[in-house]
Amino acid sequence: METKDPFSMEVRDSSFEKVLVPDDVYDIVVSDVRGISKPDKSWVIIDCKIERGTKLGWESYADKVIGALASPKLGSNVNRPSKLYVWCSKLGFAPHLGAKVTLDDLKKNLMGKKGKVLTQTLVRPNGNSSLVKEFL
Repeated sequence: METKDPFSMEVRDSSFEKVLVPDDVYDIVVSDVRGISKPDKSWVIIDCKIERGTKLGWESYADKVIGALASPKLGSNVNRPSKLYVWCSKLGFAPHLGAKVTLDDLKKNLMGKKGKVLTQTLVRPNGNSSLVKEFL
């Protein structure tokens, strides 16, 4: 589906692969940046491939991919930067607040970046999964 929204992409039923890891801090590398749109909402998803956890014995979670979900806004609300802006900044990409940035710009500037994330379990009736709560 084509739209003028630079973050819009066709919605797929399998937009998330459910991955469950213990809530903790993980070293990651950005493996993809994509957009998902529904009729009333759009999101940017930063896919983070786990390189290793902070606790011994958690190496089995290496190479699992967890998503960081944010609104596609780089502006501020009541003098507070958006979640996407803060996350991009922590990954080393800090455009001016309110700058017009496309999904391609995000991909170009975030793919391959390394960082640390804190994960959180999302409890759902159809199965739990892990999401990125915060970039550290």
